[in-house]
Amino acid sequence: MRYLGFLYLCILLVVNIIFWIALDGGIVHIAISSVVIVIGYIAIIFYIDARRMDVLDRECDPERYIELLGKKPSKGDKLNIALAYSCLGQDDAALAILQDADIALYGHGLIHYHLLLLCIYMEKKNIEAATQEYEKIIRLKGGSSFGPVMVFSIDIVILDYHYRQNETSDTAKLFLEQLRFLYNVHKKCLRRRQKVFTWFLIAELLEKIGDINGALVQHEKVATKGNKLYVVKLSQNKIAELQNK
Repeated sequence: MRYLGFLYLCILLVVNIIFWIALDGGIVHIAISSVVIVIGYIAIIFYIDARRMDVLDRECDPERYIELLGKKPSKGDKLNIALAYSCLGQDDAALAILQDADIALYGHGLIHYHLLLLCIYMEKKNIEAATQEYEKIIRLKGGSSFGPVMVFSIDIVILDYHYRQNETSDTAKLFLEQLRFLYNVHKKCLRRRQKVFTWFLIAELLEKIGDINGALVQHEKVATKGNKLYVVKLSQNKIAELQNK
């Protein structure tokens, strides 16, 4: 789809040049109109990408997001498709995409790539692979500057990694305090998807320290707001389990 759009842009630029030549327009007219066309094209591309991402981040609908990107997504879209599969709880499908040599990584996409891999390996309890990804993230974090949402994601994944090395009531309390602090600092910048996963993590930590009522409140928020994210089903099951205790 992106290549087709670029083809349309090229055709439009050629038509624009022919139009001004036919009107005996000068090079200035051609240059100005061409710049306007290119800027308009870039603005439309950014708008379309943002609207698509809203399906995943704001509507929490990974299935529809994958459908929107089609069967032949661009190299740059593959990272987000892997994220969408991970949001569905399909880590094997996400991992297959991330391990594809044809995936394009640039800018902040590189650390996003390693964050997603670390999360998947932690879920699979592949400690060795998770540690390798953790070390890469630490190196990347020290050499770049990131926006508040990415900073939040990095910090939470790093804290989660450390917590999973020693899951006790005391470490859960410490992680919970840190998580709530980071969430309160960044919550105005976070999308609905990120909030839902944070609520789920808070619920798990609250249950770990014995706060069943607090855990139920968080699970109910996940079940209500999470739409088609895989944690919704987990929270629904956990609500039934905790209410019967």
